[in-house]
Amino acid sequence: MGQLAWMLVPALIISTPWFIRNGLTYGWRDPLGLARHNEVVEGQVRTSEYLALHGWAAYWKRAGRFTFQSFWGQFGWMGVVLPARIYQALAVLSALLTAGFIAWLIQQRRPSQSISRPICQSTDLPSRPLLLLALSALLTFLTFVVYNLTFVQHQGRYLFPALIPLGTAAALGLSTVARVLPQRTRAWVIGALFAGLATLDVYCLFEFIIPFLAR
Repeated sequence: MGQLAWMLVPALIISTPWFIRNGLTYGWRDPLGLARHNEVVEGQVRTSEYLALHGWAAYWKRAGRFTFQSFWGQFGWMGVVLPARIYQALAVLSALLTAGFIAWLIQQRRPSQSISRPICQSTDLPSRPLLLLALSALLTFLTFVVYNLTFVQHQGRYLFPALIPLGTAAALGLSTVARVLPQRTRAWVIGALFAGLATLDVYCLFEFIIPFLAR
């Protein structure tokens, strides 16, 4: 109980001023600003309207493509899109990290069959923190789904509250995938990967974001 209090009390202290601000701005009956949001986005496309016009197949295709692209990088009110080859490379990376994380989960079920550790000394993490991270990711995903039941808003930024659990899963997946490489090259390959992602950030900033803002 004490550990739970140490977790909840700081969260309450941090969030209380924001809820007070919302109450003063939107009214005390709307502390989350949801009613005000619905008034502001009056002309926004609703999910029921989109389904009536395009059907479920088009909806899921759009949901997958827009969510993935905007999670990694789609700027300027979703109008500035990166070249297709960049999304394709990021899709391959995402698939590898996902496969690695799934393999890591399977290895946790069969610890006696685990193979030599790659980058770090151990990836046997405590179960309770992992469950908390999983719950955080699940709640974020459910919020995203519930919001899109009303409005067509397939924006990956709505998944950003789950970046910590997603980043943890990606790190575990990368650590597992790296085991297929010779040990002497693992650090170099991972370093090159992070350098490439950093380069991509700078490229997007100067090639897409700044030119868009300068219009």
